[in-house]
Amino acid sequence: MIKAQNFRFLAGLCFLALCTICFNACGDDDVEGCTDAAADNYNPEATVSDGSCVYSGCTDPDAENYDPQATNDDGSCVYARDKFIGSYFGGFTCPGLLAIISSDSIFFSVAEGLDADKKNEVIVTLNNVGGLTLDLTATAEGDQLLIEAELLGVPISGVTGNVVGSGTAVLDSTGDEITATLELTVSVPLLGINDTQTCTLVGERQ
Repeated sequence: MIKAQNFRFLAGLCFLALCTICFNACGDDDVEGCTDAAADNYNPEATVSDGSCVYSGCTDPDAENYDPQATNDDGSCVYARDKFIGSYFGGFTCPGLLAIISSDSIFFSVAEGLDADKKNEVIVTLNNVGGLTLDLTATAEGDQLLIEAELLGVPISGVTGNVVGSGTAVLDSTGDEITATLELTVSVPLLGINDTQTCTLVGERQ
């Protein structure tokens, strides 16, 4: 009787051992990993998503091609200002008191702003306008530039005055010609002058 009981006990242990081996070898076949085929690190063998998926793209909300799904910035961001940046040649026309800074032969440029964190700001530099170099700040929004002008100490009628104003600039359908309309106010305290004029800047990309 004892031998029979020992035999049954040993047989039971063997059965448990075999079940354990089978469970370890053939049981849970799940493989963790990235299960999204659109991800950079997609694992075709993964059966359970572990949240490790990585997506490359533009991660800056200020960019025109911002990808809200992207987790890894790949340097592909495109900003509204990018289409304007470059060198141009054309004319700058102002009536009234500002006629002295008009020119039918002017080089000007649109460059990135000084603040690296403001990706849509630019500086519009007008070269040799009435003997001056004028720097105008602007912000790109969609297909236009919103320009702000604050020019202090401008020579006007033999004395010093200030010019402030604002305007917009747009590119033509080819992206090679820019046209800006600026409403500028001329202030010359010594002469009691305070006059508003509309100026036009037109240029071809070089």
